[in-house]
Amino acid sequence: MLSVVLLAAASEQCVTHYCITDDDCHSACDRGCALDGSRRRCQTKLINSDPLPWQTSLSTCWTNSSCNRALIVGHGGDPNFVTLPYGSLPSFERAVAVGADAVKGDYRAAEDGLGVVIHSSPIEIYESLDCAFRKPEKMAAAKVAECHMLPTNTTFITAATMLDWAEGKVNVMWCIKDADDIAAAVREIIAHGAQDRTFLEIRVGPLLQRVPQIANFTSVYYLAEAGSAAEIDAVLAAPADLRARIFTLELDQGLLKTVNVSATAARLHAAGIRLLAPTDETLATVAAHEKLWRSGIDVVYSYGVDHGVVARKKINEERGVTPA
Repeated sequence: MLSVVLLAAASEQCVTHYCITDDDCHSACDRGCALDGSRRRCQTKLINSDPLPWQTSLSTCWTNSSCNRALIVGHGGDPNFVTLPYGSLPSFERAVAVGADAVKGDYRAAEDGLGVVIHSSPIEIYESLDCAFRKPEKMAAAKVAECHMLPTNTTFITAATMLDWAEGKVNVMWCIKDADDIAAAVREIIAHGAQDRTFLEIRVGPLLQRVPQIANFTSVYYLAEAGSAAEIDAVLAAPADLRARIFTLELDQGLLKTVNVSATAARLHAAGIRLLAPTDETLATVAAHEKLWRSGIDVVYSYGVDHGVVARKKINEERGVTPA
């Protein structure tokens, strides 16, 4: 079992961690477990030393429905829930090291109007012992960022910290957990000049009803999370100014099983929208990622980035997309 996670030199951007056997070194970034000084450590290879254009800009491929490149978003980064908590900075760093094209964090506005990257409100006891049962919206952002994430000494981060860290490394996807926080997220993206590298995941209802009321909403890109065929129709019928900023539509797990994915993708592509879908939370295998891309999905929302990167390379090679 992995015990400690360290970052390799910034020039490599590859995660190094201690290990016992090769089974502990399972990512696309690792080459096996070997003695390093007095400790055994996973030997790493360079995956993402220099980010590629589509990993730091949404205007490169992401917002072009004719782009044939398979893309991957790391769900909460690339967590292992032991040393890399979901939505933590070390988890995001690992996702970048492995080769994710974007990383997803959950966005909530704190009491002072500044964003924090945190899933639950109130905070669950399995997320943080020292801040369990507290509500981020009743705390200052800086105080939320002092809360420790179980089972590590890592703390939650502010949205500003995430944007500052991600600049020049990777695109950011923020899942809006409360529709009342959309305006704060839009303001924060604009304040950081991050409009071309950050997008908001919002359920279709709040996206269509709330976003047009927000100042400067057309400066930001949106991912529409659809749960029914009727919601797909509603996105396609959205007012032109909003529709122009909805660059991707997500099929949730239920809808993914009921719609004709290929036909839906063709319909959305004709409207300039790309299609995203998640892997199964517990079966994020290489084959599962490949199946999604082959069904017509453009962007995979991955619960296993290391497997996803292997699958992405194979799919892009098959499509003749370079570099894969």
